[in-house]
Amino acid sequence: MGAYTPNNIFYKPAIGASGAVEKGKFDDGLDVADGLIEGNKPANNKLSAFAPTTSAELAGVISDETGSGKAVFSDNPVLVGPSLGEASAEKIDLTEGQLKFPAVVNPSADPNTQDDYERGEWTAELKFAGGNTDMVMTRSLGSYVKVGKIVTLTGYFTLSAKGTSTGKATLEGIPFVAGPDDKHISTANLWFAFTNYEGTYQGYIMKNTIQILISNITELGVKSDFTNENFNNNSIIIFSLTYNTG
Repeated sequence: MGAYTPNNIFYKPAIGASGAVEKGKFDDGLDVADGLIEGNKPANNKLSAFAPTTSAELAGVISDETGSGKAVFSDNPVLVGPSLGEASAEKIDLTEGQLKFPAVVNPSADPNTQDDYERGEWTAELKFAGGNTDMVMTRSLGSYVKVGKIVTLTGYFTLSAKGTSTGKATLEGIPFVAGPDDKHISTANLWFAFTNYEGTYQGYIMKNTIQILISNITELGVKSDFTNENFNNNSIIIFSLTYNTG
């Protein structure tokens, strides 16, 4: 039947002998017919057969473990990592004060979902009919902030030579193209120094463009485009614009 253990209580039965079980299971080889109670023998193939074991002890007997941590089981595990602060149904409290968006926009079709934020610098250019031959700008500065589809930018430049190009004046180099429809046309705030005009001036960005058009309006309401003739070699322009990219 098998060999008795030294204490003559349990033995390991030979395969096929009375009381033998499948490979990999525990069995004392005894059953009720042997006159002993089997209720105290270990349950087959279950960890409940072992004494309480810590995660470190369990890791020590797992031959294929690759990590350096320990398995800890709990109804409420404590996760250590980046903190988003206190969350509620109404707000996200960013304890670090930062929310990062990807460099390449991942647009959302949901109008109530924020999907983009960017800020940076840009260089404004003054052109006459698309050219600025021999023009010299002493300074040209610009900055912008883009939140979703809304862009707010500022620009500033001074001339030391307006050059030889002629024709309609435009402010070029705006960092994002305006939206494609009439609803995306937006007015610009302009400030000029050392320029020539009658009445007042106005500027706006047309749809689907990256330029501000400049116009002159007389007291009688007559509109005309700003041209090279409205500028001098020392002209200064400061401007700002908020527009929609669509």
